[in-house]
Amino acid sequence: MTIKNILYRMIITTALLVQANSAAGEDISFDYVEIVYFSDTVDVGSSSDNIEGNGIGFELSLGISPSFAMRFAVASTTFRTFQSIDIDSSKTTTLGVTAHTSVASGTAIFGDVSVVLAETVATVGAEEVSDDDIGGIVDVGLRHMVTEGLEVELAASHTEVFGYSVNAYEVSGRLFLRKKFSVGFGYSDSHDVESLFLNARMNI
Repeated sequence: MTIKNILYRMIITTALLVQANSAAGEDISFDYVEIVYFSDTVDVGSSSDNIEGNGIGFELSLGISPSFAMRFAVASTTFRTFQSIDIDSSKTTTLGVTAHTSVASGTAIFGDVSVVLAETVATVGAEEVSDDDIGGIVDVGLRHMVTEGLEVELAASHTEVFGYSVNAYEVSGRLFLRKKFSVGFGYSDSHDVESLFLNARMNI
């Protein structure tokens, strides 16, 4: 597996992470701004070592009707070699529409369709190589308020970009520290990439 292929797979995971927690039911706000930090680990298969990456992202979600929301998200990731030298980076810009509906008190199902612009920079020997592509993301999931201050989510996503198709699965939780402020945490798995993430959200 080449560095370029690894980078493509990790950028897909980044795009999926900024999709996370994108929908809401009637009793869950979908008007918010959010900052997310994520840590990725790639199993390269042919080596006992893994490649790691860390990144940050920003997301804005605004309701356009009782059942639909527009989303805009940007995320940037830096990847490391086995010697912990930063040599590769990626950026995703995502624009999408989320449809959602409440199926019970405190429970919502959702579906999201987004266009993603993915950009990568990789160091191959002494040469820096960049690439970009436009792809798509479709995800579905369920959100449930376990208690007044705790929400859980299960989601599955499919991404097509850079000629790759990747399915991802996610479980996450959200703690409401104030009525409009919450922190989230979760785990995502997609093929060779595992990710952990933390985020802070303010409802608007």
